[in-house]
Amino acid sequence: MFNLGGTVTYVNNISYLNSEKNIGKNWIFIQRFATDVRIKKWLETTTGVNFSLNNTKYSLAAANLQDQSARTWVFSHTARIFLKGDWIISYDLDKTLNQGFSDNVVQNPFIINGTIEKQFLKKKNAAVKLQAFDVLNQNIFVNRQVTANAITDTRTNRLGRYFMLSFIFRLNKFGGQ
Repeated sequence: MFNLGGTVTYVNNISYLNSEKNIGKNWIFIQRFATDVRIKKWLETTTGVNFSLNNTKYSLAAANLQDQSARTWVFSHTARIFLKGDWIISYDLDKTLNQGFSDNVVQNPFIINGTIEKQFLKKKNAAVKLQAFDVLNQNIFVNRQVTANAITDTRTNRLGRYFMLSFIFRLNKFGGQ
C-alpha cells in the first residue's frame, strides 16, 4: 500500500519597521510518501520520506530581515518481525537532514528505537517487552517560527536515550461476552 499526503500553508505577516510597512510572506510546503508492506504473518514494514520547505520573503530590505529558506528531509523505516516461539523484534529508524537553519541550530539526528517482545499465555494476551529509545542519543528537534519582523530557529534537546521494561496484559473479554 502507498500513502501520499501533504499540506501547504501561507501566512501574510504585516508589521511596521521604522514607520515603514513590511510584509513577510511565509510559505510552508510539506509532503509525505510512505509504503507499507506485509509479508504473510511474519513481517510488517513501512518505509517513508517526509519533505518540508519553509520559505520567507520580506518586502523591506533590512539587515535583520533577509529572505530565508529552510528545508527538512526525514527518511524513515519501521519494521515488526514475528519469530517462532511468539517472539517479536521491532525497530524504528529516522534520519533527519536539515538545511538552511542558523549555524548554531543545525543538527541531522539519526534516531534508532528497538524492541524485543515475548508473548505468552494461551491467547497471547500477555507480553514482556524490552524497549530501547534513541540508542545513539541524538534526539534533537529543530523548528523555525516566522513572525512579521523576525525568524526564530529553535533547537530542543528532547528526552535522550532510555530503556523500558514492561509487562502487558490484555483483557480481551468481560463477563463471558
